[in-house]
Amino acid sequence: MTPGPQWSAATRVFDPWQNGGGRTATLASFPEGAGIGDFLWRISLAVIDRSGPFSAFPGVERLFTPVAGDPVRLAIGGRRVTAAPGIDPLRFDQGAGPRSWPRCGPARRP
Repeated sequence: MTPGPQWSAATRVFDPWQNGGGRTATLASFPEGAGIGDFLWRISLAVIDRSGPFSAFPGVERLFTPVAGDPVRLAIGGRRVTAAPGIDPLRFDQGAGPRSWPRCGPARRP
């Protein structure tokens, strides 16, 4: 049996966000090796260090779910929601201009 992809965060390089609010590591993308502006899909793991806006990816649909840490409050298109580990992912269009507010410090999310 061929082993599946290696998704361990420990082996990934986390790049800082332009706004300084966190960092992200790409776990997989298509086409393989696609950059931030030319992927068809991407799975990433991020650490949110402080409140602020999400990076803009116009026309990109996002699924957001914290995988560890405290719940994260979000404002998406004028609607306030809370995302937390163990609940269904939030689905939204990146064009809605989401902002995040980690409740009690850093949160990790894919």
